[in-house]
Amino acid sequence: MADVVAVLERFIELVPEKLMDGYLVKLGEFGTSRIGFSCEGQETANKVSAKVLTDVRINFRPGKAIRSNLKLTKFEKLN
Repeated sequence: MADVVAVLERFIELVPEKLMDGYLVKLGEFGTSRIGFSCEGQETANKVSAKVLTDVRINFRPGKAIRSNLKLTKFEKLN
């Protein structure tokens, strides 16, 4: 169990570092994560800078198996 905890702790350290360095983080069949952002539009390239970013987020794209299972999901209204 300690080995699993150690791997997860390192994973939690490493993934944000790699994302912030601009890498896609591929987690095999589980899916892929990348950084996404929103920004204010600028009239010229010279006006573009980190200051115009309005939102930074992690985008996760699930792997094929997860997407397939999501298609089988049924929803029902609860009272």
